[in-house]
Amino acid sequence: MQEVFETVFGIADVSFLFSFRTQKSFSLKLRQAGWELTGKAYLSSSLVLSLFLSLLSFLFYYGFSADTLASLLALFLVLAFSLCFFYVLPAYLSQKRAEEMEREFSVCLPSLAAELELGIPFEEALKNAAGGGFGVLSEEFGKLTDAVEWGGHSVPKALERMSENTSSLAVKRVCSQLAWVYVKGEGEEDLRKYAEALVGLQQQKFREFRSQFAMAGVVFVVFSVLAPAFFSSAVALGAFLGWRFSATDIFIAYAFLFPAVDLALLLYVYEKTPKLLSL
Repeated sequence: MQEVFETVFGIADVSFLFSFRTQKSFSLKLRQAGWELTGKAYLSSSLVLSLFLSLLSFLFYYGFSADTLASLLALFLVLAFSLCFFYVLPAYLSQKRAEEMEREFSVCLPSLAAELELGIPFEEALKNAAGGGFGVLSEEFGKLTDAVEWGGHSVPKALERMSENTSSLAVKRVCSQLAWVYVKGEGEEDLRKYAEALVGLQQQKFREFRSQFAMAGVVFVVFSVLAPAFFSSAVALGAFLGWRFSATDIFIAYAFLFPAVDLALLLYVYEKTPKLLSL
């Protein structure tokens, strides 16, 4: 996806419309999301893509309906949705990456503590973590070891940079604790305590998810079973009550509206599912 933004930015650069402060803010969010894209390129490409999609929707709708007003409405709706989507995307990806790092740290920290207690050098333990299959955490440890070996950074400085690449306060605290262990040469037991705290955080998220899942289940039943049934009754009684439903209205309701609501609820449940429960 980053290649798409870079290509669009190379074609049309409208970054002058955004302030330097906004560009800097998005650069931080993108870095925390694991993207190697500047805020300037992202904002410019997002605006261009949003305008292109909205114009495409206008031409598509006008080609089928020849209704200028409805086509303009479709244009503004797609434009608003696209702008909102691109605005929240970096923060969303940053949050998901932070949650994954929290999950992986709860597994990685006990392993690191055990290796340090066995007398394995700190840098070697970090290399093992980089190749230990801990997902995005191994990726971050790989960048850290490269910065130490090839970039000339000290381990505490590299850990500080690693903490800047995440929006999770829990991960930032773990990075600070790792730096303290490196400097003092002790504190392996504290790493295990941090791991236990991260496990507790996962359990808390699971309890919150359980209550949200119950409510989402009720809403899903309403929109997947009850709402279509009531709509069928309304259509059947419409002739007696003065309500008029065209064939297009009925088709849109059953083919798009109700399935879209059900799909949105399923996506909501999927996104709220704690990482430890995700497939």
